[in-house]
Amino acid sequence: MHNILLVDDNVSILDVYKNLLINEGLNVTVAENCEEALNILGKQKFPIIITDMRFGYGVMDGFDFIKQIKKRNLESELIIITGYADTNMAIKAINLDICELIKKPCRKELLLAAIKKASDRLEEKKFSEKEVAFEKFDEDIIPHDKLATVKDVLATICHEIIQPLTGIMGYAELLGNEIQPTDLARDYIKKVKEQSDYMEKIINNIRNFSSRCNEKLERVSINDVIQCSYSSFEYQFKHNNIEFIKDLADDLPCIMANKVKLQQVFVNFFSNAQDAVNSKNQNWDKRITIKTNMSKSEKSIYFAIQDNGMGIDKKIQSSIFEPFMTTKKQNRGTGLGLFLCQNIVNEFAGKIGVKSKQGTGTTFCVAFPVAEEFVKQKKEADHKPSFVPSG
Repeated sequence: MHNILLVDDNVSILDVYKNLLINEGLNVTVAENCEEALNILGKQKFPIIITDMRFGYGVMDGFDFIKQIKKRNLESELIIITGYADTNMAIKAINLDICELIKKPCRKELLLAAIKKASDRLEEKKFSEKEVAFEKFDEDIIPHDKLATVKDVLATICHEIIQPLTGIMGYAELLGNEIQPTDLARDYIKKVKEQSDYMEKIINNIRNFSSRCNEKLERVSINDVIQCSYSSFEYQFKHNNIEFIKDLADDLPCIMANKVKLQQVFVNFFSNAQDAVNSKNQNWDKRITIKTNMSKSEKSIYFAIQDNGMGIDKKIQSSIFEPFMTTKKQNRGTGLGLFLCQNIVNEFAGKIGVKSKQGTGTTFCVAFPVAEEFVKQKKEADHKPSFVPSG
């Protein structure tokens, strides 16, 4: 079994990870900062090193620590766990041949999978050629307006919340291992885990909103994105006896968009529609329909997604795109899904609307300009003369 060096300046998180790994039969040594870790490495070799990235102002950060390890020719597999990750960090990690980069809060399963991957790399002894898979992060480099500043603040808040949340999730896991199956406290621990999962969902949604993506728009087939998004829900729909009807028009022109972000829109709509039809009794014929077509003017493409669920109260229909507004039961929704959808649709010059009737169902309709129209509008906007006051 490989020895592991764990480096993090948060004592609680350090304690949680250490105990989780020891319970898995692993040998773990801890360090509260990079300098302490380097001193330990001067006395003992560690095949696997797990490190945080940020260690406070004026001290060595994770990347400088990793560079020192590389300079010493220590053939250690490196795993990064961080609450703040962006494109630059991912690129640096790739260039330094990091085994894995994981976002906080890090679940035990992810951490163990990363350690297994590091062990496999050690066994194969292919430190420089092994391809490393990284999660993609949608981050720009410099905020340019007030909204970007707000997003930057939100990202920082998420990072700070993640620290104690990671501790809560980890200690709940450890406490669960110490309690008998019949103990009443086990039910309370289960509720702690459920609430922590719910908080994690909120944080991830805020992260999605606050991501400052330096995205390159490309020509995208809306039907292709729908098919790709549907594949993630196909099993769930069948398992819940939901009839899914696709009425996709042939030979639609492309739109200008970012494929990953556009897929987020469909994933949110499919998830909401599934929850809506499942909210009715089991004997109800549950149905979700999606349709694509071109507008009569042929300047835009639209899609409509309709469900025959419980519908939305007319009193709150005008508020459903506001952040943290949700019609779902407690802990079922974060109230950020439709807010994110609206922001993404607006990014690609689209429009979004909703029609709903309680007890009957809901239809969301979204229209995007075709690629040529989008480019035309952008050129006109770029060449429009700015107003200059006379006198």
